[in-house]
Parts: sequence; structure tokens; C-alpha cells
Amino acid sequence: MISDFFAVPVVLFGWGQWSRARFAPILLPLARWGVIRLTIVDRWVIPPAELSALGQEGVLSYLPWEDAGSEAESQWRVAFVVTGADTHASVILRLLEKAPNINLIIVEKPAGVSLVSAQMICDACQRKGVTLLMADHYLLRPAVVYLSANPELMRSIGELVHIRAAINESQSTGPYQHGVIKDLLVHLLDLLAAFFQGARFTADKAFTRRASDNTQTEDETYAFIEGHLLVPEHPPVRTELECGKQLAEDRKEIVFTGSEGILRLDLIANSLTINFNGQGPIKKEVNLQWPSIWSYARLILFALLLSVSSLSAPSRRM
Repeated sequence: MISDFFAVPVVLFGWGQWSRARFAPILLPLARWGVIRLTIVDRWVIPPAELSALGQEGVLSYLPWEDAGSEAESQWRVAFVVTGADTHASVILRLLEKAPNINLIIVEKPAGVSLVSAQMICDACQRKGVTLLMADHYLLRPAVVYLSANPELMRSIGELVHIRAAINESQSTGPYQHGVIKDLLVHLLDLLAAFFQGARFTADKAFTRRASDNTQTEDETYAFIEGHLLVPEHPPVRTELECGKQLAEDRKEIVFTGSEGILRLDLIANSLTINFNGQGPIKKEVNLQWPSIWSYARLILFALLLSVSSLSAPSRRM
């Protein structure tokens, strides 16, 4: 075990479903091994049994949100903000005020409830010299990482003429309860921005609806948007984006149609396939698949290394 003197003080804001499923499996072992000193912050004055047991085991400390100005806050260097979007700004502003040693904050998308809120968060971190990472878990999927690292695959299908992307879920709810445009569409826009640097999407028309039997939200549960992706030095690409909950089946994919073939990313099967139509030079088809299990390990370890090395970097999205 690493000496506690060398352990990185880390705080995780939020102990909800997403934190327990994606962050805890990585952070808890690191805390047990002494790589980090972990604090969990949430709304409970008295923590639930699971957190109490981990506290008694010595794996972590629990701090209610109301306990501002504690000694723990003065020690934190890395913060993971995994709360509802409506509290992102208040949590991050508190960190900047109460945690003088914080040098890295990782916040789940969308970093606030609006573009204005996200910009305010970025500006506040920049003034304090704190590195801010806005995390979108779809950018960590193996097929997405592979395509981003191998842009020649996209070029192999010829001139891009059409994109159809969908994130459809059969489940009724998710961690963010303000409609699928804010919950799911942002992922698709992030992915397109990652694949085409400097591109922007313009919507021509949109259709939205709300499932009649939904009792947990008054916002839209389905959206279909038609428009164009404006890629620098490239003709506008006709683009269709679809996202929804309470649908008949889960479907998460992006299909890129080019003049010489079709590239398909399946974000459920973690696969990448390319089929050619014979219009260009003869090329070997591509069929790749990765293990279906993925985690935040890469992001978390990168964050710890970045903090320890005290790198100074501008706010950015990962």
C-alpha cells in the first residue's frame, strides 16, 4: 500500500446510480490501495448504510453538502462532479471558493443547464487556474476512440454525403430528467464534433413528442432532427439525429454514408464496420469489435496523473 502521505486527495460529488456504477468501481480500489484519499459528498446528513460501511472500513470519508469549510476541503486536489446538471455550477463554484488546493475538476456533461452556465463555469475555472474536463462517456467507448485515432477509416468511404445517428433507449428514465434533447442529443453532437474538428450542426426541422404514459417528466421523450453538418472545406452533409426513451428497443449507432461505402459505429455492440459499394478502388471491408464492458478507468487514471504532474492546461472537453 502506498503511504497516506503520497495519496492524492480526491472528492466525488454525488453518490447516485451513475457514480456507483461507473466511478465507484475504479475509485474504491484506488482508495483501498492507498493511491487516493477519497471523500464522498452528497445531500444526506447521515450517509446511507453502504457509505457508512465503507467509512467504517476506512476506505472513504463522507461529508454532507452543508458542511462547508471543513479541513477535508482544504486538502482536495481532484474533484469528480457527478450530480444533477442543475447543481453543476453551485458545486464547482463552491470548490473554487472552498478548496484552495484543487487543480483539476471533472464534471459530467452537460456542465450546467445551459450554454451560459457552462461558459460561466469554464470562465471561473480559468480565472482560478484550475483545469476543467467536461466528460462525455460516449467519447470513451472503444469504437469511438479507435475511429478518432484512425481518421483514414472515415476517408476510406469517399466523400461524405449523409449521416444518421441515434441514441434510443427502452428505459423510461435516466440520470438527467429534463428531456431527451438535453439528456441524449448532446452526446450525438459531441461525437460529431470529435470526428470532424471545427464542424457545427445546423437544424432545418425537428419533431418531438412525449410518451403519453410517462409520469416522471413533462419534457419530450423523443426527438428527431434533420439538418446539415457544416464541415470546414467540405460541402454540407445531410444529417439526421434521433434520440428517445421508452422506445421499443435500444439502438445506439452512427452511420456515415460516403460516395464509396458505409461506415457504421454500433455503440451497444462496441463495433465498427465498413462496407464498400464498388464505386471506387477495391478495398478490404472492415469488421472490428471490442469487449462490451467499458469503464471510466482511463479517464480517472488520466485525471490523477494530470493532477500529480501539475500540468497547466486550458479547459477542454474529453
